[in-house]
Amino acid sequence: MKTIYGVALRLFKTNKFIVFSSVFGIAVAVCLFITIVLYAESAKKTVSQEIKDLYGEMDLYVEYTQETESTFYRFLEKTPEIEEISKVIVTQAQVDSLQADIYTVGVENDSLAKSRYKFNRDLNNKSVVMNESLAEALNLKVGEQVKIEQKTFILTDIISDLKETGIAPDRMIFSRESVLSFIHEQKEYDTPPTYIVMIKTLQNIDFMALSNKIIENNSDVKVTIVEEDEFLKSNINSLTIFVKILSIIVLCVTSLLIVSNFDLLLYKNKNQLAILRSIGATAKQLVVIIFVQSSLINLTGVLFGFLLSWGSQQFMHGWLEKLFSFTTSSVMFDIKAALFIVAASAIIIQLFLMIPLFKVVKILPLKVIQENESLDFSYKKNRKKMGKLIGIISILLLIAGAVVPDDGKSVGVILGASLLLLISIFTLFPIYLPEILKRVLPFLQRILGKESYIAIKNLLPQVRKNTFIILTISMLIMIAVFGSVILKTIQQNELNQLKRDYPTSIVVSSRLMYESSINPEELLQKITELPNISAASTVSTMFEAEFLNEEKPLPFSYALADLEGLEKQGIISSIERNNRDIIVISNDLAERFELKIGDHMNLGLYSEEQQRILPINDFVVGGISQIHRGDAYLDWSNQAFRNEFTTFHKLFVTPTHSASTLAALNDLKKQYPELQVNSYRETVEQATEMFYQRWSIFIVILASIFILVLAGTFSTLINNIYSKRKEFAVLRVMGVHPIGIMKVIMTQIITYVLIGLCLGTLAGLILTFSVLVIDQTPLAINYTLIFLVGGGMLLMSVILSIPVSIKLSRQSVSEELTKDNK
Repeated sequence: MKTIYGVALRLFKTNKFIVFSSVFGIAVAVCLFITIVLYAESAKKTVSQEIKDLYGEMDLYVEYTQETESTFYRFLEKTPEIEEISKVIVTQAQVDSLQADIYTVGVENDSLAKSRYKFNRDLNNKSVVMNESLAEALNLKVGEQVKIEQKTFILTDIISDLKETGIAPDRMIFSRESVLSFIHEQKEYDTPPTYIVMIKTLQNIDFMALSNKIIENNSDVKVTIVEEDEFLKSNINSLTIFVKILSIIVLCVTSLLIVSNFDLLLYKNKNQLAILRSIGATAKQLVVIIFVQSSLINLTGVLFGFLLSWGSQQFMHGWLEKLFSFTTSSVMFDIKAALFIVAASAIIIQLFLMIPLFKVVKILPLKVIQENESLDFSYKKNRKKMGKLIGIISILLLIAGAVVPDDGKSVGVILGASLLLLISIFTLFPIYLPEILKRVLPFLQRILGKESYIAIKNLLPQVRKNTFIILTISMLIMIAVFGSVILKTIQQNELNQLKRDYPTSIVVSSRLMYESSINPEELLQKITELPNISAASTVSTMFEAEFLNEEKPLPFSYALADLEGLEKQGIISSIERNNRDIIVISNDLAERFELKIGDHMNLGLYSEEQQRILPINDFVVGGISQIHRGDAYLDWSNQAFRNEFTTFHKLFVTPTHSASTLAALNDLKKQYPELQVNSYRETVEQATEMFYQRWSIFIVILASIFILVLAGTFSTLINNIYSKRKEFAVLRVMGVHPIGIMKVIMTQIITYVLIGLCLGTLAGLILTFSVLVIDQTPLAINYTLIFLVGGGMLLMSVILSIPVSIKLSRQSVSEELTKDNK
């Protein structure tokens, strides 16, 4: 038995590189599995933290009527599922110096309210908390006094603005008693106050069941579950899809890495076992050899993979955070989960290694050697038919998922169809690859010479061997494409939303809206007289008008605007002017009312006195453009469309020097305290920072997976080169010089990488497109990153191949010829 163990261990002495590459392949695979599981768990925590950052400790909130407050509150206190409740009132309060109503919240001094509204100090009947821009407009600091609703309050805290969502809204926070006093003293409200109770539940409570229980007690209430927030649900859905697809990709990549790295090991083992059988080794002895060799390689690999995953979590994440200049939420290394993955991986890989070798024990040695030397896939015709069939089915499913109305099942249909399409592509790819290479051969011979021609020619009969390495590279690129496009699309959509709020780089707005007393013409003149301003234009608050067509009046929203200024700034497209009154409409309104430039619109306004729509004037559509807000712009000169509530709303500034212009506009706020000055650049910076905070864990984990797969891919590339040592020796016997051998090796590596890049990019775009079809979102492809990844991988592959090719070109020809075909 000692001799059998010696024979088993001799593999490690005579084939050090093969053993090392196999161990490394297992380590990368196990590390990837652990990383993706920890990532999925961490991603859930990230979403939970995002919910907590937005809503605090609250799990749901209930809107109720004041009449039922006492009985409803007693019911909530007696409900066993509820841990904590906090009452809130939402209304408006007037700041005396602004003569304007500001969004106001009345809260209690408990942890639930503080976590939701982000203030720290307890509030009393003389306290108020404001957002940063409102405090700045009122020239207030913490500890100073301000008059609100003709009462004096002390500013006890300043909370940050929410500029990453666009132009920051103003907010004031009082004690609940203070807001109740406002309500009792006021007689009329434009908007009645809203009474809310925030609820924190015990752990592991069914929110939907609790909601139903609350509604059963009082049918007049409105219950909102925090986790049902549309924005958060969208993020959770994106996260779920992202994790599932990334998990599938990682599973495929690890499978390819194991298969490609074990290809040479299994080949060696099968040959050796066939020889041992032919010289009289028993089945029992072969089983011992198989078990010893596979167990040692497997255990070493999974142990190294465990250490590698722990090391990457401890050190690589920190390095990537410094590289990308952001911090991520902490990812705890769950040792129990990691050990479970290690054990499961070890069992699966052990079976993967032993099952093919057990077959050797049952068949004749000659048959083993014949099958081992097979260079092509078996059942080629059936694979071709199956690949085409799967491709047709996937395309039909994609069309069905995109066209059929969404009933909640289209998401699964589209994802399933996308995966089937990728399976079809990867199934048909190795079948058609030789035909593609044959067509390229004549061009390569003319351009790159005979060595490159020989290099590609030798690839043609080795379809199975070459397919694994190309698919591994394509999977690596698919991860880069999928991850970068998804993140770029999400970021671009957020920036597009901000761009709609900022037609110019600086936007000046009134925080008073319909209560503004600013003269728009006067403000426009003062701002245009400031230095470093090339153009400016104003827009009023919005109102509703009626398009009096032949059938029935059609309502739409409009604002008065400086049309000439907007056109000069490029905010609206060129206007076709004539002697008639001009209206500029949005693309959406033009499509909705089936209008084009030059069409007439007879407009009317609803009269409160006469309780009917009165015709006002006939207008000509002078332009169809992107409207900042609403459906149409009319010029300020149309007096018939101005009323007592027509006030200044926004002023769009095109500066020649942003910094000095912002400083001048902030000085102007001393004269007009109601003004808000917002910079697109600053808002984008804040939104970008928030984006990286929200998605940092995804970026870091994606980068970690990419680096690990890249290491595995390079290991596979070197393995592939070493498997062709005999082929290179034959070329040297035929008169190919060492430089020619280097050229052959580099040509094959570049061919692998280029084909893998093209296939991976195509697969990544298909996968990404199918995911984004679900949300009807346009793709934002990060071409720079894709080219950098592709170019970097190509360059690193060439650099890596140089020392290997030099070493192989200097080996003894006679010794190399004695090597087997791998």
